[in-house]
Amino acid sequence: MVLKYTIPLFALCGIYAFWVIPTVQDFAQIFLNSNIPVKQSWTGISPVDMGFSFLVKFFVAAVQESDTYSRLATIVLLSNSYALFTVLCVVAGKANNRGKLSMSPLLWGMMGQSCGFCIALPIYMYLHLHKSANAGPSSVPAPVAGALTPSLILGFIVPTVLMLTPPGPNTFSDNTYHILVAGWQFFPVWITLSQTLFEKLGCGCGKLGFTYFQAMLVAAAGHCYMFSYPLENLWTLYQPLFAQAENMSDVVIHIFKADYWITFGAGVIWVLSLSAGRGLVSKLVTAVVMALGCVLVGPGAVIAGAFWWNEKCVDTPRQGKVQEASKCE
Repeated sequence: MVLKYTIPLFALCGIYAFWVIPTVQDFAQIFLNSNIPVKQSWTGISPVDMGFSFLVKFFVAAVQESDTYSRLATIVLLSNSYALFTVLCVVAGKANNRGKLSMSPLLWGMMGQSCGFCIALPIYMYLHLHKSANAGPSSVPAPVAGALTPSLILGFIVPTVLMLTPPGPNTFSDNTYHILVAGWQFFPVWITLSQTLFEKLGCGCGKLGFTYFQAMLVAAAGHCYMFSYPLENLWTLYQPLFAQAENMSDVVIHIFKADYWITFGAGVIWVLSLSAGRGLVSKLVTAVVMALGCVLVGPGAVIAGAFWWNEKCVDTPRQGKVQEASKCE
């Protein structure tokens, strides 16, 4: 499958966009020169505290201190990322993937938080494309399927909404808000802990279709929210990544564009390879439908929808075989 071998190129692009360009343009100096006040003491361990302060300053700049388009880019990126992370959780929940560290959303999520999702996720997609293609929805145990939606909402949606809520007299103090922003960085941990809890309790929605649907809805809502802004100004979110950064807003936009374009570019190639490999629809038709979907509802919704469709394609023949076997008996 030729398309599969283009995915590592996205990881190389991620290294260039996420590490080389920021180094050349001295993004660190822009951070140091910014006057955004954030909490400095977290654990009492100096290197750890510096890392927390760095991340908190970045996200405070993204959603509270920078221009409108930095906040918009944050919403668009995170809503689409939710759908992609949902897919990772479903794939990890397959019976043949349970307990495998290499399939763990916790591992890949924290790798993405530390070195960039535009680097970590293309590597994941390349390594596990064939495993994702070979498992159907019935291979997800019922307790796992039931725990997916509530754990994703509690572990991702709730921390994200709290991070996007501005501090103020009716919400949070600045100090509390900075703690919430720092806490968001560990959303893969919160998802994993929540899923373990809900599996033990045996509660939630047991249908994978609903899990995919709500992921598509969140991604599409974030994408469509973008169109509430003047279309002629949305080029700010999609212009090339190589413009010189001059302030914190430029830095935020650059990093988020790198994550958006590279991660979801690789994601579309990933699911295009998966869908075309089924042979049910021509590659051209699949590519056209996915391209239109990315424009209309966003790449996150397209990726989740493609996996949902793939689950149905895998499950239909399996159900037929089960029915035939029961008739023979």
